[in-house]
Amino acid sequence: MNDHDSDESEYEARPPSRRRPRSDYDDWDDEPRRVRRRRSGRGDWDRRARYDRRRARYERDDDYDDRLAEQAISAPAKALFVCWIFGAVIALMFVLVAIFAVAQGPDAPRETKSDRPILVMVGLMYPLAVGAGLYGAWEMMHFRSHPWATASACLLMLAFMGCTPALGIGIWALIVLHRPKTRRAFGINTD
Repeated sequence: MNDHDSDESEYEARPPSRRRPRSDYDDWDDEPRRVRRRRSGRGDWDRRARYDRRRARYERDDDYDDRLAEQAISAPAKALFVCWIFGAVIALMFVLVAIFAVAQGPDAPRETKSDRPILVMVGLMYPLAVGAGLYGAWEMMHFRSHPWATASACLLMLAFMGCTPALGIGIWALIVLHRPKTRRAFGINTD
């Protein structure tokens, strides 16, 4: 038996190495990147993904911009949400008035009969607008949907036409929503 045969048998008896053997033709780009997600303070997994160490330097800058955008958008988003909660109370009153107008039936006074179609339309349409506005404000607070957030701000200005603070909050939200860093935080390409 020669030395070469004994080396080969020893090699076969060893447990396999845990390392992946490197070869000259192995390209590190062939593997998909591992994506880690960071946990945000809200208790859910953040949608913004993190990549491997090679991009860590770039991620810190992106993360810093996201934090700045989150600080900039939190106040108008909460103001929108509070206004829409107030709008939900008003919508509930509109629904009750519409139900009362329909419940009177043919014995209603003449003024109520002529206003009944308008009361029913307001009682049906205003709660739908409030629901869409609440959903848009919620999406704005959680950086999920830029179009819904924009629609919520526009609907706020339309639904509370005579209310100057609501008009100011809607304009404020639109200005903040259309800043480039805020659009990037929502995932919209600003180039």
